Amino acid sequence: MGSSEVVLDERGAPILINMSTVDVPDIAGALRDSGENKIADALGQWINKVAPPLTRRRGRFGGILDRDRYLSPVTYFDKVRLAREAMRDDVIGGAADGTEALAIDQVSVECEDARQEDVWNQILGDLNMDGQLRKHWRALFSDSAAVCAVWWGTKTYTPRLTGPAGNAARKKFDLQVPVGITFLDGTKIVPVGSLMFGQEMLAYAAEPLEAAVFDQILARRDGQEVPATPARLMRNRRPIEIDPTGSGTSIAPISRFEIQESSLDDPIVRRLIVGRYIPDVMETLALLEDGVEDLSRLYLLDPAAVFRSTATRLDYDRFPEVRGESWFELLDLKAQLRQMDRVHLVGGSHMIIIVRKGTDDIPALPEEIRALQASARTIASVPLIVGDHRLTVDIITPKLDVTLNREKHDTIDVRLFARAWGSFIPTGDDLGDPTKIGQVIGRHLQSRRKMMRRDWELHLFQQIRDRNPTLMTERAKLVFQPANIALAFDQAWASFLLDLRGGGEIAQGTVLAQFGISIADEARKVKREREAYGKLFQENAPFNPFGPQSGQASPDDDEPVLPTKVARRAGGRQGGGTRSGGGAAPGTGQGQKPTGRSRSGGGRRARTQDTTEEPTDE
Repeated sequence: MGSSEVVLDERGAPILINMSTVDVPDIAGALRDSGENKIADALGQWINKVAPPLTRRRGRFGGILDRDRYLSPVTYFDKVRLAREAMRDDVIGGAADGTEALAIDQVSVECEDARQEDVWNQILGDLNMDGQLRKHWRALFSDSAAVCAVWWGTKTYTPRLTGPAGNAARKKFDLQVPVGITFLDGTKIVPVGSLMFGQEMLAYAAEPLEAAVFDQILARRDGQEVPATPARLMRNRRPIEIDPTGSGTSIAPISRFEIQESSLDDPIVRRLIVGRYIPDVMETLALLEDGVEDLSRLYLLDPAAVFRSTATRLDYDRFPEVRGESWFELLDLKAQLRQMDRVHLVGGSHMIIIVRKGTDDIPALPEEIRALQASARTIASVPLIVGDHRLTVDIITPKLDVTLNREKHDTIDVRLFARAWGSFIPTGDDLGDPTKIGQVIGRHLQSRRKMMRRDWELHLFQQIRDRNPTLMTERAKLVFQPANIALAFDQAWASFLLDLRGGGEIAQGTVLAQFGISIADEARKVKREREAYGKLFQENAPFNPFGPQSGQASPDDDEPVLPTKVARRAGGRQGGGTRSGGGAAPGTGQGQKPTGRSRSGGGRRARTQDTTEEPTDE
């Protein structure tokens, strides 16, 4: 006859596996009569209720343990959503916070003109540039892309510097500058147009309700006929009305869908959106292949107000590779390991107790078994059992010797840490060389921060210069402080560079470049300090073996640099003439040329040593 079995699929629906000769309708009727289907339906509903909402939105049904939570999706947008969810992990979230704190501390602007530099820094202070860069860093960490919108306006700035006479600078700068910056959701931004030579444009993928509002706002802005609300938005709209008496809520159907007048006067939509974007046939196929599902509600964004910054991306790629995708497999293993430990812990706390009465030689009587059953029900809450030597109690639990094993969790966490921080994967028990790992992490963070700086200088700073060509004439440079992210310092390497510089084998700029310092920027700062503060900081400066020496020309002028007191004393006897530095002491005649005769009767000996004729004292 065979057998039949009822199992549940991933959605919780019962599936009948018929391995018998009985017809399926007969088996279904028998299950209906026995109530098996009711149990299966109830279990399926419970499984769907405990599934996370985000998992259901992705079209997955992870079940009780959500075992497909970190399976890598296909499209870019789903990968971004999963990477954002992964930020809740302790290792990934800690890496995001740690790298952000190390990379973004304080920022400023440097340029050739001191007054313009002060104005640039005032603009950055108004925009809270430190906070904006932290948002940028966080978006790149999870999405590998950041979309920024800029709101332009007119503001007046006055340089805070003082003139030569101590008077405040009176020149004012009336500028068109950003007055606000915001970041858009990258999962709703679609690059469109030609991707070659940086010609791409950005489009906003609107929801149906958003599209209806956008169309009416843009029609009013452009002086066109306001379109009617689509009929599909008018159907099945049921507003929830709250009863003020507190008896609950009621849902009443409505016959028409109206948009509030305040929603149709949105300056953000009027300024940021150019209009609808309709791709051609070839671009439509390309967009569908890249995972863009609905192409009927694309709105082109103004390139002067919105720009995108991405991780390293080739020109033929519409979207960057989501760097967080490499976390998914490790996070999946981590989730499975935690569920395994959870099952063992639950099994250990829900043990099975077996009570046996009798032995092979003296079996238990039926009366004794019934009495033991009644006693077990009675004393289940009292840890006391009375019996003779034939009574045996066994507790069955799973083996817990490998539960919450630190080595297993560390194996996954170490790899997650290395990937999130951008370092080598440590091997061995010593976790590698900490100095080298610190240098790799620091170099990785500096590289990412440098590309962020380039994006802001190109899309924001250059636009400010273009909008104010007569006032902002100098190129501005965004500077991070500290300039060098040093998690580890190699003293031997630094000493080696200084030795090469001291011997004249390498230039001073080469030494400074190794520590992330530009010699051109430092020369400009030193010159500006000399003009502003004079010799205030030069008199007490320590001796610099790499700088201009006594009698040599300064790099900024042709005047020789006079040696300071510290420099003369540090010169030892070669400096001469000081008590602390050695040389001739006053009144001793040391260091003077011989006179040709000796006051102590050693004239012949003195003349033997010095045969040069010198004038006498007479």
